Amino acid sequence: MVRNQSLGRGSLMRVQNARSSLVHVWEGAVWITQEGDERDYFVPAGKSFRVSRDGLTVISAIRRSSIAVAAPLEKWSLFDFWVRWFAPRALPTTGVP
Repeated sequence: MVRNQSLGRGSLMRVQNARSSLVHVWEGAVWITQEGDERDYFVPAGKSFRVSRDGLTVISAIRRSSIAVAAPLEKWSLFDFWVRWFAPRALPTTGVP
């Protein structure tokens, strides 16, 4: 799931438990602060940031910005893929006519 957001200068966006999510800055520039991390991260237009922690992540617009926050992709095993995609569409191959 991707969430696109326009942020005015000085506005904040709070994201909870977003570990492995990707924040891409289309326009503008943002500061990103993660709960439990002493560092802040500057992300200019055209760059991305991968959230490395759960907890609260705050995205602060330095100037008018357009961003996208993409949730991490699920890691599926081959079995999960088969069960979710093929099994519901499969016709039974065993059984008594």
